[in-house]
Amino acid sequence: MRILVVGGYGVGLSFFTARPPADGETISGARFSQEHGGKASNQAVGVARLGIPVSLLTAVGSDWYAHAAREMWAAEGVDASAVVTKEGVTMVGAIITDATGENRIILANGVLDQLSPADIGAHAAVFESADTVLISCEIPAASVARAITFGRAAGARVILNPAPVPRLPEHVLRQVDVITPNETEAVALLQMLEDDVAAAELASLPPQEKAARIAQALECTVVLTHGAAGCYVCESGGRAEKIPAEKPRAVVDTTGAGDATNAALAAALTCGAGPVEAARFANCAGAFTVEKEGVLPGIPSIDDLHTRFGAERCAVVLPRNS
Repeated sequence: MRILVVGGYGVGLSFFTARPPADGETISGARFSQEHGGKASNQAVGVARLGIPVSLLTAVGSDWYAHAAREMWAAEGVDASAVVTKEGVTMVGAIITDATGENRIILANGVLDQLSPADIGAHAAVFESADTVLISCEIPAASVARAITFGRAAGARVILNPAPVPRLPEHVLRQVDVITPNETEAVALLQMLEDDVAAAELASLPPQEKAARIAQALECTVVLTHGAAGCYVCESGGRAEKIPAEKPRAVVDTTGAGDATNAALAAALTCGAGPVEAARFANCAGAFTVEKEGVLPGIPSIDDLHTRFGAERCAVVLPRNS
């Protein structure tokens, strides 16, 4: 059993402040921290902490950040043999988190923009060894497409975390088994799939209708995340089911919640859980993550989730590590 995660690694430069600066304003007194980030890297760490073997396919630069990343992956138990090194700088993201825990992020992609379809193709063997391929979209759209088609050809379950939403042909998107948009991403997907419908009309749809329309169009399972409200799960041809969120003790930092949720969803599905059961487990991971400051410090292990929520609330999706 193995999960392959494809997408981005980057360094997160985080600022914690009472409020974000207004246009043209400089704010002093913010706290600062620097940590590993990138959706795919965070998700790979999340999978590893849940006890599932995981490989990562991403690109890093020829800089100190890349060296630090490889040390971190080794410590976390993430197989980084498919990580590509390129001349240039590793992706950097600046994150501003306010007193409510909400965040704003800006990225400089660096060598991630150079991760090509040929780079994906050079690692066909790692796709063939995976039961599930989890793909995030911080890399070029053509490389996302290649990863989807390689995952499907290998017979793996393909999960697409469309953040940001890639411009992909519909026939490529139809090769995805599970797609995990938030509401904003769901609207962007529907604008691609239903280009004859006004954007305002699509945006006004309730989340369960958005999920159902994407599931029908792509003939896949949709897990539409809805923040503090939980998520909606809809299988192709079915009705969307709301899965309520688990209530965090406090909302400290929401930055890594989506990555922890996607990691837990992929892990649960790989272990044989159905979409609804997997989504319930994923909601536990997301709630745990927002209780701590920083991304990697908040991503839970399987023991963390059993201790925090109990085996029953986690639906006994994964065996507890001994």
